[in-house]
Amino acid sequence: MQKLQFTIGRTTKTQFDREMVAKIYAGLDIFKRILNHPLLDEKMLNFGWHDEENNYYHRFHLSNGLSNWQVLNRLRNAASILGEDVNGTTITLAILPCDNRKDIQVYQNLRVAPIWLNMGYLKNEWYTPVHVASCIAHEFCINLGFETHVNARLANYSTFTVPYQLGMLVKEIASSWKMQITDIRASFDFIQNSAYDYFPCSTLFSIRQTNSKQNQYFVLNELLDKTMAEITHLEDLGNLMNDDELIRMEALRDCEKKLLEIKSILQNSSLDGSENYISAQHLVFE
Repeated sequence: MQKLQFTIGRTTKTQFDREMVAKIYAGLDIFKRILNHPLLDEKMLNFGWHDEENNYYHRFHLSNGLSNWQVLNRLRNAASILGEDVNGTTITLAILPCDNRKDIQVYQNLRVAPIWLNMGYLKNEWYTPVHVASCIAHEFCINLGFETHVNARLANYSTFTVPYQLGMLVKEIASSWKMQITDIRASFDFIQNSAYDYFPCSTLFSIRQTNSKQNQYFVLNELLDKTMAEITHLEDLGNLMNDDELIRMEALRDCEKKLLEIKSILQNSSLDGSENYISAQHLVFE
């Protein structure tokens, strides 16, 4: 984190007022403290979740095939990942104001997307420095290539993605300091644990901030679905299939077999993109 730089800026249309800037600086300080806190290591490395079929995943959802340790390492080495500008200077992440989607459209093609904060929430007293820290953490992860959904799909598990989990861990870890740091103590006077939402702009306005590759496992499933759909279509033809269609059917079945083999390999590798899982029924608790 030593080389990672942040700046609080303005756009051609709007800017943060003095109170907002003070709140942002407080939130940024919280975020930086948490990113280097040993409790974050424990929480990130031990993270796991269950899907609707009760399969257990010891990996973040849509983690780009990275293990929990690799995700943590990516967060800690963000400066080298984000790279340098044309002058060889470490990329600076700009924290910018917005009110709606139109405010940010002109900035979509920047090499590293800004971290947007919604002024509609920021101006409220209940939107505390801890909320700001959570929002910065979420958008920070988006800039590092971690998604919360893929083309609006797989969104039902979005709370188990890296951006959302780091955003929530900010609040959890900060709560352990609430009797020591004034900004945090004051924040928790407003925070309701059961209804905590930091309103990340990438979610509010459905911004795609990065050009990260699609989830490998998702792409594989899409290909499998298309292959099986075509097989079903040909099977429906029955005896009406001509010679070319019979040859195509045989080829498609070979493809389906190979794709299923690849899927099995990916599910048991560290590069799967689907988060390795263990069926809950095989878990043993001592």
